[in-house]
Amino acid sequence: MIDLHVHSHHSDGTLSPPELIDLASRSGLSCISITDHDTVSGLPSAVQAAKQSNFRLITGLEISVDQPRAHILGYGIDHDDDRLCGTLERVAESRHRRNPRIVQKLQQLGYEVTMDDVEAQSDGDILGRVHIARALVAKGYFTNTDTVFENLIGWGRPAYVDRERLTAKEGIALIQNARGVAVLAHPGLLSEDRGEITRIVSTLVECGLQGIEAVYTEHSRELTRFLIDLASSKNLVWTGGTDFHGDNKPSIRLGIGRGDIVIPDEVADRLQSLIDSSRRAD
Repeated sequence: MIDLHVHSHHSDGTLSPPELIDLASRSGLSCISITDHDTVSGLPSAVQAAKQSNFRLITGLEISVDQPRAHILGYGIDHDDDRLCGTLERVAESRHRRNPRIVQKLQQLGYEVTMDDVEAQSDGDILGRVHIARALVAKGYFTNTDTVFENLIGWGRPAYVDRERLTAKEGIALIQNARGVAVLAHPGLLSEDRGEITRIVSTLVECGLQGIEAVYTEHSRELTRFLIDLASSKNLVWTGGTDFHGDNKPSIRLGIGRGDIVIPDEVADRLQSLIDSSRRAD
């Protein structure tokens, strides 16, 4: 069994890459992909840990894009690619500029939280909204981070501030130029309307999309089946992952989500074949 959507403390997870490799091995998984948000800084230590323990790792990341707005997973990327690293640094700087503006909005709404409080919640390279949410939980304003997003800092909420995003075409090209494969993350979170999901996927295919994450913690069995069929109709690979974040999403367990996810080894095999063929065509 495998898990191709995992986050470390280099973005908004709570475990280090080596800890994730160790947990995956102890959990009986055969392969994972660490897909941190807009950063590849955790991949060198992940690759080293995987080699030392003879564990199968597929390099990855998850980037936020616009036009249409979505999250794109990049698998098999060369994490030393200059263009990839330079673009991610620019995106990270945009995120860093946004954080104080969110904190300022929260203060204006009556929440006593500072950037020092937020920084105390992170031990990685990326500081983002989840760390702001954790700071508010730590101060007793909320009982969990999901509620913070739902009420304050999620899209369209009172303290939300947007940041720089690549267009979908730019994001997919960035992944492919780094010798990776571009896969749409959690399509079920984009819309409840299957016709709209199909339209979004069709638009992304025109931008170069190569796959769909069909198996996902928040996807029903019916939606998963629909997405697998959609992938087949568009000649796309389908993948699966839990979106594991450690203690930041304690109800989601590595490899099984909330206990009902099953992603067989052959999913990783098919993805790796596409990665290999993309590299040969490069």
